[in-house]
Amino acid sequence: DLRHRGPEIISCPTCGRCEIDLFGLVEKVEKALYLLTTEHTEYSYSLEIIKSFYDMGDERKSALFQLLDAMNPKRIETILNQIFAVMDTPEWLITMREDFMRLRKMKVSGQKAAAMKNLNDSFEDYFSKIFNFQYFNTRLCNYQNTSVKLLKYIAEKEGVHPSEHWWSFEDRLNSPDRIILSLEHFKMPSIPLVYIEIAFSKGLIGNIEKVLAAKRNVIDIAKADTVIFYSVNTTFSGLAGIGMGRKMIILAKKFINEKYPQISRFATLSPVPKFRAYLDTVLKNEGHEFLLKQKSIDENAKHCFFTDNEALAIRQELVKSNPQAEKYRLSDLLTSVLCVEQWYKNPVFKANLKHPITNLTLYYMKNEKRTDRKTLKRLLTAFDPVENFHLSNGAYLGAINYCGNTSERGIKESYGMMVNYIYNGKKMDSNKLHYSDGEILIKI
Repeated sequence: DLRHRGPEIISCPTCGRCEIDLFGLVEKVEKALYLLTTEHTEYSYSLEIIKSFYDMGDERKSALFQLLDAMNPKRIETILNQIFAVMDTPEWLITMREDFMRLRKMKVSGQKAAAMKNLNDSFEDYFSKIFNFQYFNTRLCNYQNTSVKLLKYIAEKEGVHPSEHWWSFEDRLNSPDRIILSLEHFKMPSIPLVYIEIAFSKGLIGNIEKVLAAKRNVIDIAKADTVIFYSVNTTFSGLAGIGMGRKMIILAKKFINEKYPQISRFATLSPVPKFRAYLDTVLKNEGHEFLLKQKSIDENAKHCFFTDNEALAIRQELVKSNPQAEKYRLSDLLTSVLCVEQWYKNPVFKANLKHPITNLTLYYMKNEKRTDRKTLKRLLTAFDPVENFHLSNGAYLGAINYCGNTSERGIKESYGMMVNYIYNGKKMDSNKLHYSDGEILIKI
């Protein structure tokens, strides 16, 4: 805490020549924070003092956050509100929260940053208010109206299906059956805070290549009955934890309903990002926190994972290159196949793994739950983060897609598995209640 270190002389961060009394500067910042909570007219001057101190490095940022954390929540909210009002934009507040979240996770000057729960809660509460539906503008980005600058920005922030080159995103929009919708704060025009990539289709799409491939069948939107949300991205880490993805989906559904009334189904084509790590852990007999055990796969009760014919076909194919496979357990067979590079291009493996991998994915999504790190008790929420996101927003699991993404990333994350979550507007609220009670809604 800089206030308790006594007088300290530092070089001016601007010119490097003159000297600054750091202790006196902290007191000056404390006074500036106080003045932001009173009825005076020098808010801009107070904010200038605070921002100058803030820009002097991580240690000063941490000191400012500690000063704020020591205040009561109402005063913190007043200060955040004054910053917003004076700057007439929430952009610096977003930067502050990004720095705050980063510093909470790292060590500053050899000491672990304080938890600062009070300030964390205040940031989250305030952001939930100023980044709410009434302050958003929905922007349509399509092949006709998207600038190169905006396209580059979107490509840079893409986290679900990233591309090596920004111009490949032009292909995603260079068709009337592909659009991107973004939300902008009315005080931050032309800066997407969150965006969603949308494909129009007739029926569900189960393979991401049918969405992203440069050469694909283009559908007449007038004949489409389904929209596929295939990527949702928040563009600022400082907006985490306030439901930006949920708000984007809600406003996207509203936009589609108004502009394309023929659409009757809203679905996603989503990754299963932790499935491979999960299955690998179980196959190594290391997943002590999971319900599924290696023994369960080997016992294969009631052929819940493999049929006899599938196991036989896989075994015979493996024996061609490894005679020892004749004695393998089912878990060994599965491990051996999944270790083969591009196993999905082998017709025997691809045909006979569909049922086992699909059922293992279903088991994972239906049964595996998060664990409380302190008590080690099972929670009610799904282990998979994407599943938890969509089910907590009122969707249900509508389809599991084998080899839905055989890109390098798709295989690395989930052995190529993808799923469709369905958003049924009439039942979304009841679905949320079911999920909050631990029920995983599946309609396959």
